[in-house]
Amino acid sequence: MKILYSDKKIVSDLRNGDKLQVNNTLQYLYKSYYKMAVSIIKSNSGNEYEAADIFQDALISFYESVQKEKFRGDSTIKTYLYSTVRNLWLTRLKKESRNVDVKSDYNEIKLSVAGKNGFEEEQPEILLKEIIKKTGEQCKELLRLYYYENKSMKEITVLMNFSNENSTKTQKYKCMKKLIQYLDTHPDLKKSLLEIS
Repeated sequence: MKILYSDKKIVSDLRNGDKLQVNNTLQYLYKSYYKMAVSIIKSNSGNEYEAADIFQDALISFYESVQKEKFRGDSTIKTYLYSTVRNLWLTRLKKESRNVDVKSDYNEIKLSVAGKNGFEEEQPEILLKEIIKKTGEQCKELLRLYYYENKSMKEITVLMNFSNENSTKTQKYKCMKKLIQYLDTHPDLKKSLLEIS
């Protein structure tokens, strides 16, 4: 049987609870409202990776609001999270709408180099390796495991010591965003890679 917490108890536990209690309460909120966030974002041109990222930000926002006593229960927690997810997503869409085409372009780049044996030998792989370096060591390793060694999210979670597969998916999404943003600010490199395909 699913345990149900009142909004009042959730706020009290987040504000006054110990670390374990706070963590359990945040997990409860995640399980209770994550699907809602996915639904909002998928119905507005997003995907589940983006939903996970946005929902984590919304939970952090809610937690900080409770800690600073800005959340006074004028609305339900569900309504607060719904509004926060929606606003964060709309803000991101407006800010990064120019990246939509870049995402599409990256898919072409990935297809043009995926399936090769590592980064060595071929010029496209060397160029992509240099670009991926710009995302940092963790992203470089994650992208290498996923795209070049064809590891599953479950395998990457274990290999890179992430807490769970959702965390791994979120990290992969963030790494891709870094890569896309780098390409977006270096159109010459982007053009070189696209010409390969």
